[in-house]
Amino acid sequence: MHFLEINGRGKYYFKLSKNHVEKALKEGVYIKEILPFQDLDKIYESSEIFPIFKIRLPDLSRYSEKEKKIMLDELNMEEYDEFIFLEKTKGILLTDKFIIEKEK
Repeated sequence: MHFLEINGRGKYYFKLSKNHVEKALKEGVYIKEILPFQDLDKIYESSEIFPIFKIRLPDLSRYSEKEKKIMLDELNMEEYDEFIFLEKTKGILLTDKFIIEKEK
C-alpha cells in the first residue's frame, strides 16, 4: 500500500502502489484475491480511517501514561495523532507485508 492522506475536512484517501502490488504478486507474497483493495487505479475515500490501517494503531487504553509518553518520545511526537503515527511507523505489522508510505 502506498499512501494514505487526510484533507482538512476529515476525509482519508488511500491508493495502492501499482508497482509494489505487481511486484508482490509476481514474487508470490500475495495473491490478488486476498488484497483488501482490488482496483489498483482507484483512489479510495472514507470519512473514517480504513480498517486495514486501524489495526496498525496501538490501543491506547492498554497503555499507562508513562508508556504513552515513552511511545510519543520515541516517535518524536508531542501528542498522539493516528495519521502521524502511521506515517512514522509505516504501519508495519509482523503478520503481513503491507507498509504505508507517502506518495513520492
